[in-house]
Amino acid sequence: MSVERRFAVGAGRQRPAYEPKSLNCPNCGAGLTVQDEHAELVVCSSCQSHLDLSAGEIKALSQQKSDSDWGFQLSIGDPWVDGDHLYEVVARMVYAEEDQYITRQYLLFSPRLGSFWASEYEGAWSVSRPTRVLPESDPFSLESGGKLRTGNGRKWRKTEGGQMVLKWVEGALPWKAQIGDTLEYAEFSGSDRGFYE
Repeated sequence: MSVERRFAVGAGRQRPAYEPKSLNCPNCGAGLTVQDEHAELVVCSSCQSHLDLSAGEIKALSQQKSDSDWGFQLSIGDPWVDGDHLYEVVARMVYAEEDQYITRQYLLFSPRLGSFWASEYEGAWSVSRPTRVLPESDPFSLESGGKLRTGNGRKWRKTEGGQMVLKWVEGALPWKAQIGDTLEYAEFSGSDRGFYE
């Protein structure tokens, strides 16, 4: 095999599947299964303790109050089919804007394909995937109706923006989330031809 072929995209051995870890909660002893090797936070489903996995050993961070009825449509471990690919719900979060507008978010994970987010707000669903296309200016500094271009030549108009506060988290996340964390968001409508008027 030539050097070029050996190091070509997709050549060589496939990455072996990650073997999920089985752990025990240091607070209540309940068994936990961590599906994602990048998980830094796991919430115990029995006692709701937030557990830090980032340092190689389990460290309890905090404990959230028992589950309220947040109206989740999917449970941890539920399947999500995306085309021909199967994902699993590995985390759920609730964000609130002005303490009344609730957004439910689900982290969807596949051991070979990575992860992405599904969000539900008042019955409407959307998905968020990583992108390598960057905006040419700061999207958060624009007022509603402001115009933005991205590096791929597309043009966008800002439709909404604001801040949300994390009210609930469970499952496993690739970062250490805490109740009360804030998230700033900006939403845009796009066009290939020109800015929306």
